[in-house]
Amino acid sequence: MPSLLQDRAGWSKGAIGTGQLITLLTASALSWLLAASSARLGRAAVRTILVTVGATAVATAAFSASGPLLLLAAGAAAFTATGANATLSVHAASATTPAQRPTAIGLFALSYQLGGAFGPGITTLLILS
Repeated sequence: MPSLLQDRAGWSKGAIGTGQLITLLTASALSWLLAASSARLGRAAVRTILVTVGATAVATAAFSASGPLLLLAAGAAAFTATGANATLSVHAASATTPAQRPTAIGLFALSYQLGGAFGPGITTLLILS
Protein backbone atom coordinates (compact mmCIF):
# COMPACT_ATOMS: atom_id res chain seq x y z
CA MET A 1 0.00 0.00 0.00
CA PRO A 2 2.78 2.52 0.67
CA SER A 3 4.01 2.14 -2.91
CA LEU A 4 0.51 2.64 -4.27
CA LEU A 5 -0.01 5.74 -2.15
CA GLN A 6 3.29 7.18 -3.28
CA ASP A 7 2.94 6.26 -6.98
CA ARG A 8 -0.77 6.85 -7.54
CA ALA A 9 -1.55 9.62 -5.06
CA GLY A 10 1.85 11.30 -4.69
CA TRP A 11 1.83 11.14 -0.90
CA SER A 12 4.97 11.73 1.16
CA LYS A 13 6.40 9.02 3.44
CA GLY A 14 5.24 10.88 6.53
CA ALA A 15 1.69 11.20 5.23
CA ILE A 16 1.66 7.52 4.25
CA GLY A 17 2.86 6.41 7.68
CA THR A 18 0.41 8.62 9.55
CA GLY A 19 -2.46 7.58 7.31
CA GLN A 20 -1.68 3.90 7.70
CA LEU A 21 -1.35 4.19 11.47
CA ILE A 22 -4.78 5.78 11.81
CA THR A 23 -6.31 3.37 9.30
CA LEU A 24 -4.92 0.23 10.93
CA LEU A 25 -5.87 1.33 14.45
CA THR A 26 -9.41 2.04 13.27
CA ALA A 27 -9.64 -1.28 11.43
CA SER A 28 -8.41 -3.15 14.51
CA ALA A 29 -10.98 -1.47 16.73
CA LEU A 30 -13.77 -2.23 14.26
CA SER A 31 -12.73 -5.88 14.03
CA TRP A 32 -12.80 -6.08 17.82
CA LEU A 33 -16.36 -4.74 17.77
CA LEU A 34 -17.31 -7.25 15.08
CA ALA A 35 -15.90 -10.12 17.14
CA ALA A 36 -17.73 -8.90 20.23
CA SER A 37 -21.04 -8.77 18.36
CA SER A 38 -20.54 -11.85 16.20
CA ALA A 39 -22.66 -14.10 18.41
CA ARG A 40 -25.64 -11.73 18.11
CA LEU A 41 -25.19 -11.22 14.37
CA GLY A 42 -24.84 -14.90 13.50
CA ARG A 43 -22.22 -16.67 11.45
CA ALA A 44 -23.92 -16.08 8.08
CA ALA A 45 -24.16 -12.31 8.64
CA VAL A 46 -20.54 -12.08 9.80
CA ARG A 47 -19.39 -14.10 6.80
CA THR A 48 -21.38 -11.84 4.45
CA ILE A 49 -19.89 -8.72 6.03
CA LEU A 50 -16.33 -10.03 5.80
CA VAL A 51 -16.62 -11.26 2.20
CA THR A 52 -18.28 -8.04 1.04
CA VAL A 53 -15.78 -5.78 2.77
CA GLY A 54 -12.84 -7.89 1.57
CA ALA A 55 -13.99 -7.93 -2.05
CA THR A 56 -14.61 -4.19 -1.95
CA ALA A 57 -11.11 -3.65 -0.55
CA VAL A 58 -9.52 -5.61 -3.40
CA ALA A 59 -11.53 -3.78 -6.07
CA THR A 60 -10.78 -0.39 -4.54
CA ALA A 61 -7.05 -1.08 -4.27
CA ALA A 62 -6.92 -2.34 -7.86
CA PHE A 63 -8.68 0.59 -9.48
CA SER A 64 -8.35 3.66 -7.26
CA ALA A 65 -5.82 6.47 -7.59
CA SER A 66 -7.17 8.45 -4.66
CA GLY A 67 -5.08 8.43 -1.47
CA PRO A 68 -8.03 8.33 0.92
CA LEU A 69 -9.67 5.51 -1.05
CA LEU A 70 -6.42 3.52 -1.04
CA LEU A 71 -6.19 3.96 2.73
CA LEU A 72 -9.80 2.89 3.03
CA ALA A 73 -8.96 -0.23 1.02
CA ALA A 74 -6.03 -0.99 3.33
CA GLY A 75 -8.25 -0.51 6.36
CA ALA A 76 -10.96 -2.71 4.89
CA ALA A 77 -8.42 -5.45 4.16
CA ALA A 78 -7.03 -5.23 7.70
CA PHE A 79 -10.57 -5.27 9.12
CA THR A 80 -11.39 -8.36 7.06
CA ALA A 81 -8.27 -10.28 8.10
CA THR A 82 -8.38 -9.39 11.77
CA GLY A 83 -12.16 -9.62 11.95
CA ALA A 84 -12.13 -13.13 10.50
CA ASN A 85 -9.35 -14.17 12.87
CA ALA A 86 -11.12 -12.70 15.89
CA THR A 87 -14.56 -14.13 15.13
CA LEU A 88 -13.18 -17.56 14.31
CA SER A 89 -11.12 -17.62 17.50
CA VAL A 90 -14.23 -16.70 19.51
CA HIS A 91 -16.08 -19.55 17.80
CA ALA A 92 -13.20 -21.98 18.45
CA ALA A 93 -13.10 -20.99 22.11
CA SER A 94 -16.85 -21.33 22.59
CA ALA A 95 -17.06 -24.67 20.76
CA THR A 96 -15.02 -26.52 23.37
CA THR A 97 -15.05 -27.19 27.08
CA PRO A 98 -13.36 -24.72 29.42
CA ALA A 99 -10.60 -27.24 30.14
CA GLN A 100 -9.78 -27.58 26.43
CA ARG A 101 -10.19 -23.88 25.58
CA PRO A 102 -6.48 -22.89 25.85
CA THR A 103 -5.49 -25.78 23.59
CA ALA A 104 -8.20 -24.94 21.06
CA ILE A 105 -7.16 -21.30 20.91
CA GLY A 106 -3.49 -22.27 20.64
CA LEU A 107 -4.16 -24.67 17.77
CA PHE A 108 -6.31 -22.09 16.03
CA ALA A 109 -3.59 -19.44 16.36
CA LEU A 110 -0.98 -21.89 15.09
CA SER A 111 -3.11 -22.77 12.05
CA TYR A 112 -3.72 -19.09 11.31
CA GLN A 113 -0.02 -18.25 11.53
CA LEU A 114 1.04 -21.24 9.43
CA GLY A 115 -1.53 -20.30 6.81
CA GLY A 116 -0.06 -16.81 6.66
CA ALA A 117 3.45 -18.23 6.43
CA PHE A 118 2.93 -21.01 3.91
CA GLY A 119 -0.10 -19.72 1.99
CA PRO A 120 1.68 -17.10 -0.15
CA GLY A 121 4.53 -19.48 -0.95
CA ILE A 122 2.22 -22.31 -1.98
CA THR A 123 0.08 -19.92 -4.02
CA THR A 124 3.14 -18.60 -5.82
CA LEU A 125 4.30 -22.12 -6.62
CA LEU A 126 0.89 -23.03 -7.98
CA ILE A 127 0.68 -19.90 -10.14
CA LEU A 128 4.22 -20.15 -11.52
CA SER A 129 4.08 -23.87 -12.30
